[in-house]
Amino acid sequence: MLSFARKFASSVAGVSAVEFAIILPVMVTMFVGMVELSNYIEISRRASSLASTTADLVAQEPRVDTGDINDIFAAMAVVGAPMDPEVTRIVITSVVTDIDATTNRVAWSDARNTAARAVDSVLPASVFPSDLLQPLQGAIMVEVEFPYTPLFSAYSFGTGTLTSRFYLKPRRSMTVARDP
Repeated sequence: MLSFARKFASSVAGVSAVEFAIILPVMVTMFVGMVELSNYIEISRRASSLASTTADLVAQEPRVDTGDINDIFAAMAVVGAPMDPEVTRIVITSVVTDIDATTNRVAWSDARNTAARAVDSVLPASVFPSDLLQPLQGAIMVEVEFPYTPLFSAYSFGTGTLTSRFYLKPRRSMTVARDP
């Protein structure tokens, strides 16, 4: 029995297989985790890009109408790819500050796959920075929400909603007006 124990302890046959069996779960977990993290970061960056591009398109115009807004929403389906445009929620809001420069109100709002903000509603500082605008000045606020589902449910950061909010001042006017 003692000689068998010595032979077993000095044997190197199968060491590689044992090491591989120990390392494989760690390597697979790291690989799947990196793929999942990369996907999460990519979708998060797409949501940010979608918000900034939408705000930029609206802020370039002194006036927009329903046709312009529909064109912008159609363009965002392309910009947001591979995000599904049927589940991506986008809210475009024109915000104007009152004469006191402390109250920010919704001048108009349009949305896709969600509800628009109510006209004349006051936006709290948690939604719109209170020190961003001068009296009677406007800004475009775009909010994007995308429901995130992981590629690998067993190795995930969890499901949830990725959100992005972007603010941009109009380029050619004090506010962006909305025509019917």
